[in-house]
Amino acid sequence: METLANGLNAEITTTAPCCITAHIVVPADTVKKTYSSILGQYSQKVVRPGFRAGHTPRQLILSLYGKAIEEETKERLINQSLQQVVTDKKLRIAGEFALDGGQPPAYQAGQPYDFTVKTEVFEDFELPQYKGLDIQKELTPVEDKQVDEAADTFLRTHGSYAVVERAAEAGDMLKVDYTSDADEELKAVKEASYLLSANNSWQMLREPESFPGVTAALTGLKANESKDVAIEFPAEFRVDALKGKKLNYHFTVREVHGFTPAELTPELFKQYGCEDLDGMKALLRKRMEDQNERAAIFKMYDQIREQLAAKLSFPLPPTVVKNACDHELEHALEHLRKDGATEEQIAQQRTAKEEEIKAQVEKDLRLDLALERIAETEKLQVPPEAFYQYCYSMAQQSGMSPDEFMKKVSGNSQFLNNVFGTLLRQKALDFIRENVKGAEAKAEAATPADTAENK
Repeated sequence: METLANGLNAEITTTAPCCITAHIVVPADTVKKTYSSILGQYSQKVVRPGFRAGHTPRQLILSLYGKAIEEETKERLINQSLQQVVTDKKLRIAGEFALDGGQPPAYQAGQPYDFTVKTEVFEDFELPQYKGLDIQKELTPVEDKQVDEAADTFLRTHGSYAVVERAAEAGDMLKVDYTSDADEELKAVKEASYLLSANNSWQMLREPESFPGVTAALTGLKANESKDVAIEFPAEFRVDALKGKKLNYHFTVREVHGFTPAELTPELFKQYGCEDLDGMKALLRKRMEDQNERAAIFKMYDQIREQLAAKLSFPLPPTVVKNACDHELEHALEHLRKDGATEEQIAQQRTAKEEEIKAQVEKDLRLDLALERIAETEKLQVPPEAFYQYCYSMAQQSGMSPDEFMKKVSGNSQFLNNVFGTLLRQKALDFIRENVKGAEAKAEAATPADTAENK
């Protein structure tokens, strides 16, 4: 047993990876001082008839509050001792302390106070090499065709549609009714229902299409004409419940709206800080190049995460892993239910989901811990303006003013710790990116909100 400051004795035993038992003995003189201190506090507070405050006899106080004083003494001895052990031994506690036996041992006057607790800890680990990683910056050039398409889209947003008395053409906007032969189970899926039947629905005959192949299917139809169409949804379709489905549709065109391009006037371009169409294309090209630059940075972050995660294999506190897995599994199963999966189908997928989630949770936890250690090693700090910028972004996403948002979260220590942790890990990612093998680092660092959206 090791003697720490103030004569405290402690023996730390590792019972399993990240699991410890701490046997602690508080010396008798410390127990006596703690008891006397708490008794003195009661003496100052207790006022009994016939006695001035602070002069109530000790025996009377003990007869009234002796049990409460002992309980408070035990609580203080345990809390202060654990705090000292954690500080002196530099333990990173990962869970709650559990007293051996479930209850504090009895207090005995004049005797040392002896107790045992169990808890989980984050074990120390060795950082792998994180400077000079072989990371490629995959910057996609902007093609002239992309700029022309973006300019066309810009002009379309300033043009107008109006009813025309002719057959539908590519680029038109149609008002249509449609039904499908989807079964009742598929119709009950909320995310898919609007694509299974609708009245007075607007359909654009251009990319991106609401339905695969709808432009070719409806081109040539006039108002009040109908057509039966077989539509096959690709495996990568945006609505999970429709992926790979083949359904028969009945479309009826109600109106055909033709497009009239915007008039290219100096006033139109002046609104966007340019003089003519060439100037607008230059602005669009710069915007697209900036987007590609950011996309390249996000890909570098992904490469860093993958390379760093592949080098990490240290043990993790089991309860931390379990709690995170339970949380993620609950969301995954709820997602399956929303997509129309039956409870039998969910039960069949559950084991595979649990294994998949556990692997991802452990990977993410190790990566977070490593990034935090890198930030500590490199003495990285989060400037106040980065914190406020992040909160401003969160406020916008929540539809709140910055003042309202800050007032709401100011007392939430867990939220604030999570924000600083997120920002610190992002600082570590940026540090690694700036020190990769032969890397360019022209773009500004992405915000954590940006990174989360692209993970």
